[in-house]
Amino acid sequence: MSDAPAPVTIIIPGRLQPEVKRQVRIGTWTRRIDKPEAQNWKQKAAVFAAAAMQGHALFDEPLRLTVRWYRLKPSGYNRAENWPWKRPDLANLLKILEDALTGIVWRDDSLICKEELSKRFGDSERVEVTVEVLEPEWPYRKPPKLREAAERAEGR
Repeated sequence: MSDAPAPVTIIIPGRLQPEVKRQVRIGTWTRRIDKPEAQNWKQKAAVFAAAAMQGHALFDEPLRLTVRWYRLKPSGYNRAENWPWKRPDLANLLKILEDALTGIVWRDDSLICKEELSKRFGDSERVEVTVEVLEPEWPYRKPPKLREAAERAEGR
């Protein structure tokens, strides 16, 4: 029997938002910051993620991420077309999602080791995210007594 935490499913309703940044010059430095629509979407995603994480600790182990973006079928698509193959691309949708959930669902997005991503047509626009701990392929997980000792040592 595994001692891995239960998977968490997060549903974020509303329009899809790809990663959008702009460059700001501060003296001799140039910095990329989120545009207001991206900031608003990240805040909205954070609220729904926090609600879904009630009772769950922050994930701090290798993770599997399953994400499905649903959008309404625009009139410009042929009836036979079943996949939203036009913009925005999956990479930009994923970037903003990972940034929004860092610190709320997982400690760092570098913990994500496996991803299953898809864009689909649906009856409403939304993002469905399932986060689960990967089962170890080799016994990397510390026994409970060693884990507790490590947590106590980190707390000092």
